[in-house]
Amino acid sequence: MKLWHVTLFLVVCLTLSEAGKKKKKNKEETKTDKKNAKCEKRVGRFDQCLSLGYQPIHYKSCQDLSIELEGKKKKTCKRLEMSIKKRCSYTCQPMLGGITELSVDDKDAIEAADIGLRELRDRAVRQGTLDEDSAFVRGEIVRARYQVVAGERFMITMKLGVTDKTECAAAAKDRIVSFSDCSHEENMGTYYFSFVRASWKMPQYYFEEFQDIDGPGLKTKYWERDFTDNSR
Repeated sequence: MKLWHVTLFLVVCLTLSEAGKKKKKNKEETKTDKKNAKCEKRVGRFDQCLSLGYQPIHYKSCQDLSIELEGKKKKTCKRLEMSIKKRCSYTCQPMLGGITELSVDDKDAIEAADIGLRELRDRAVRQGTLDEDSAFVRGEIVRARYQVVAGERFMITMKLGVTDKTECAAAAKDRIVSFSDCSHEENMGTYYFSFVRASWKMPQYYFEEFQDIDGPGLKTKYWERDFTDNSR
């Protein structure tokens, strides 16, 4: 065999070898890209599960909502979490945000106070514990705090009361009257409540708790004891 034949043979072999290596590399990269794309989709769906209230088994630091997903959605999210842990390189970052103090005159604080008071009224009416000639008295906000979770948590401490005065009932709107229109100091107390607002969901409010701090007890009489269905 002549020398140029040998040289040509070696060149062809090297070319085919490099082409094979490149094809194998491209195949591996395509496989990796597909895997990463699948993981990205799984992670996106898992984040959605967290926003709905799924309580994770392995990524507990990701969840700070006190609500809990139930039924088929919970099972689907659990399978998704197991799939991510097994197939994806994923480190969940805590969703918990720092607590921010709000001014009692802040519009978000005022809106949150009104939302909580309307919820208290609605529960009392639904249970039949608020007398027909009575109304809730809305006092001042004592403290307002805000926290970013899987949504927005508002924590409100405020003055509230219940009155059956005729002049107060006349000034009330939807069975809520301002303290400035109904001076009924002897029936006022201080109360705390918190809820999470997730504006992209329906219902968008999840009420977590209501506590009597001082004054007449409102929690036992007007706030539902069953917290399994506390969303509106």
